[in-house]
Amino acid sequence: MSARFRARRQAVNRVVARASRWSADQSDVRATIVVASYAYGRPRMGSDVDIIVLSDDVQARLAKPDFIAAITPGARLIRVKQWGPMNERRVRLPSGLLIEFGIAAVEWAAVPGDPGTARVIAEGCKILRGAVA
Repeated sequence: MSARFRARRQAVNRVVARASRWSADQSDVRATIVVASYAYGRPRMGSDVDIIVLSDDVQARLAKPDFIAAITPGARLIRVKQWGPMNERRVRLPSGLLIEFGIAAVEWAAVPGDPGTARVIAEGCKILRGAVA
């Protein structure tokens, strides 16, 4: 593993640790989950970090997205998009690392998603807080 990739992995670990600490203090957050390559252990240098936040109050969470700065200080918002019931907030850290936050209602975890989402979840996820049934 190159020194550059090692540094990237350390940056990801810091983001994941901040997400875990942040979610522990949020009464509306029922689960915080890392999915995709960093969850199932096959990231590449260009991989983004995919964090899903399942909340009892999605609209309030979206109206006040201060959690993004709490988890990724110094990040710049680069995309806001709606993917069915999932609300995406994509940010870029000064290092270039991309973090994709998916914010959805708790029910999202119980509803079979589109084939792409189902594949990502089936390949593995790392639960930082809560339980997903």
